[in-house]
Amino acid sequence: GWLPLAGSLCIAIGYAVIVTYILKALVDSLLGTLMTGDAAVWFASFSTQPYSVIPYHVIVVAGTLLTLFLGAHSIEKSNKVMMPLFFIIFLVLAVRVALLPGSAEGYKFMFTPRWEALKDPMIWIWAMGQAFFSLSVTGSGMIVYGAYLSKDEDVVAMGQHTAIFDT
Repeated sequence: GWLPLAGSLCIAIGYAVIVTYILKALVDSLLGTLMTGDAAVWFASFSTQPYSVIPYHVIVVAGTLLTLFLGAHSIEKSNKVMMPLFFIIFLVLAVRVALLPGSAEGYKFMFTPRWEALKDPMIWIWAMGQAFFSLSVTGSGMIVYGAYLSKDEDVVAMGQHTAIFDT
C-alpha cells in the first residue's frame, strides 16, 4: 500500500504548487494587478523569480495542514460551501464564454470530430497523457474515498471500473 500513497504524495506536492499559483492569481485579481497587464508578463514576473511565491505557498501548506489536523469533518464542512460555490463559478464562466464573440466557431471546432486526426501518433500520446493525468487524480480521490468504505465493498472492482470508464 505504500506505493500508491507515495504516488499520491508526489501528486499532492505538485498540486500544492498549482494551488499556490492560483492563490497568487486570486490576490492579484482582487488587487487589480492581474487584469491590467499581459498575462504572460504577469506570470513571468513571479515564476522566474526565486522564492517569490513562498508566502503564498506557506499559506497553502498551512491551510492544508490545518484542514488535515481538524479531520474529515472540517473537509466535509468546507466542501458544503466550496462545491456549490465551484458550480456557481463554473456556471458564470460558462455563460461568459458562451457570450464571447466567436464562441459559436469555438464550440463548432470543439464538438466536430476530425477522424483523420486518429492517424497521428501524437494524438494517441496526448490522449494517454490525459488518461494518466485523470487516473492519477482519480487514484488520489479513491484513497480518500476508500477511507469511508465499509469492509463489504469490492475495492478491486471499483478500481477496475474507474480505470476502464476513465480511459
